[in-house]
Parts: sequence; structure tokens; C-alpha cells
Amino acid sequence: MAIQNMREHAANERTFLAWVRTSIGIIGFGFLVLRFDVHSPFAHVSALILIVLGTVMIGVAAWRFRRTAKEIDAERTHPGTGSRTDLALAALLILLCGGLLFYAYHALSA
Repeated sequence: MAIQNMREHAANERTFLAWVRTSIGIIGFGFLVLRFDVHSPFAHVSALILIVLGTVMIGVAAWRFRRTAKEIDAERTHPGTGSRTDLALAALLILLCGGLLFYAYHALSA
């Protein structure tokens, strides 16, 4: 028995797994910052934010995976989703990593 819309479901699953891999990497980076820091409150807060952000991204990925799977099998067409959440998560990561880079630069030059 063949699965209806198999190509679309496989693409949805690959996208979900890519989000999960990225989230695990962000969580791992948060633990790395925690592990190698020299008692800086900024780095500790940044590490915790990275861990929480990675965890939230896994939840968002699961929600999007489930919603997209339902939309693939639906008889009517659905409008494309906006990318505000994706852009907000990317902007937060850029700001956080920029702050960590600024901190590392000043810590090494002191």
C-alpha cells in the first residue's frame, strides 16, 4: 500500500529533522559556553538562553511538522506560512552570538 503524497511527507520529515539537529547544536553550544566560562554572569545567562532557545525551537519544529503533515493530506489548499517566527529566532541567535563574541574579544584582550 502506497502512502499518498509520499514525496511531500518525506520533505516535511527531512525539514523537521533539520530543525531538530540545529536545535540540538544550539543547546550543545549553550552547554559549551557554560562549561568553559570563567565565572561571568553574562556568559551564564547567555548559555541558559541558548539552551532554552534550542528547546523552544524543537517545540516549534514539532508543531510545524504536525501542522504541515495535516495540510499535505487536506483536500483544500492552504496559504503559505509567514516566516516571522523563523526570522525572530535567527535574529535572537545573531544578537546572542554577537554578545558572546564581544564578551570573548574583551576577555581575551584584557
